[in-house]
Amino acid sequence: MFAAGRSADILLRVNLDIPISGASLAMGGGATPFGMDPAGISECLDLLAGQDAVRFRGIHAHLASGLDTPRMLKLAVSILDYARSLGATEINLGGGMAVDYADPSARFDWKTYGGGLAALQRPGEVLRIEPGRSLSVYCGRYVTRVIDVKRVHDELLAVVAGGTHHIRTPATKGHSQPMVIEEPGELTTIVGQLCTPKDTMAKHVPVSLKPGDVVEFLMAGAYAWNISHHDFMMHPKPTFHYLG
Repeated sequence: MFAAGRSADILLRVNLDIPISGASLAMGGGATPFGMDPAGISECLDLLAGQDAVRFRGIHAHLASGLDTPRMLKLAVSILDYARSLGATEINLGGGMAVDYADPSARFDWKTYGGGLAALQRPGEVLRIEPGRSLSVYCGRYVTRVIDVKRVHDELLAVVAGGTHHIRTPATKGHSQPMVIEEPGELTTIVGQLCTPKDTMAKHVPVSLKPGDVVEFLMAGAYAWNISHHDFMMHPKPTFHYLG
């Protein structure tokens, strides 16, 4: 900013040492590379004092992922208490709203969360959130085709012409990717073509599949293609279709 001759208002990202329960992934509450601890924030504020090129405006905190509404609101209270102690006027409370891959119909309680934040907000404060995955995950599907069905040690496996090099979410998160079941059947594990047992899309799904069948996976609109190891085994990349 000094070299450019312009000024800027900034938010400082903080990693608060507070207990975080029920999270599927914690980015705060301890030693992680995300943000600064309060001592680091104090050091930054000292550096910003006495000049006007870079001005402290507020706090950014993204401390956890996979939290339900009560936990998100409890976390917001701790973040707001800290931010207010510094005189912050803008507070980014981050994301972390829970997404349930085991039950696609279960949705985050936005009405209660929004009402809770409205009750916590004080005059003159700007509160921001990062809904990210909790909205976009439902806006994408991954469609592939069965190329083989075989039985190995009494377990039925359906091999698809795709896998975790297209959508790495189930391998990364350790869940079965929800899918559309057109015809119920024997418990089947759906796997990809990569030379690793981690290339598993869904385990023990009650579905009837045969070579040539189309398989449609739900909740592929976030952390799918963009976190996948695209060129592993050099299989073709997927095509993308956007529906208005």
